[in-house]
Amino acid sequence: MDEITIRLDRLERANKRLRVVVGIFAMTVAAVMLMGQIGTKNGPTKLEAEQLVLKDANGRIRGALLTTKGGAVRFGIFSKDGYTKNPTPLIDLGVGSDNLPYLFFFGNDGHKRFSVVVDDIGGALGIIDRNNKIRAILKTKRDFSPSLTLSDKDGKDRAIFELDANGDPRIQLFDRYGQARGLLGLAKDIPGIFLNDEQGKLVWGQIGTR
Repeated sequence: MDEITIRLDRLERANKRLRVVVGIFAMTVAAVMLMGQIGTKNGPTKLEAEQLVLKDANGRIRGALLTTKGGAVRFGIFSKDGYTKNPTPLIDLGVGSDNLPYLFFFGNDGHKRFSVVVDDIGGALGIIDRNNKIRAILKTKRDFSPSLTLSDKDGKDRAIFELDANGDPRIQLFDRYGQARGLLGLAKDIPGIFLNDEQGKLVWGQIGTR
């Protein structure tokens, strides 16, 4: 499991905590507003608060902005049904306790669909199915070269398309058990293809010419 996947899992747990926190501070938002030191004789100029909820004309919670004890800042946008009927935000934008930004998109069924995360290496775009399995990740590696990973319904990597540090392309194929079974690529403009058995041992390979 790479750094991006670990961070996605950690942010998923934080998202569940957001739903709980919103429910708690929604009941105290009036008090927060009174403590916000709002207004001068010329009208409101500043609002100071650790938590803030946004409601529509029907009183439904549509947005929540808050900070956490861990130092994270989060902004959740909820569906037109409001937080009460659907406590999972459709959009979750924030900076995590690790001081790195992220952006999540959810379906109306509450399942995460798309994610954007940034770490010290670079960034990653993730596509997630309704079973919360990451099915595709487009990211930068430690050498800042791009990589696209495709996974099966169990979340296991099945194909990786990438460039190495020199810009040479390659495709890696994996079986359902995670064993590398095939490699196709270029090395200094020389093509090569290699096939492995179920134990990962090379059974056939061919290297071309320029």
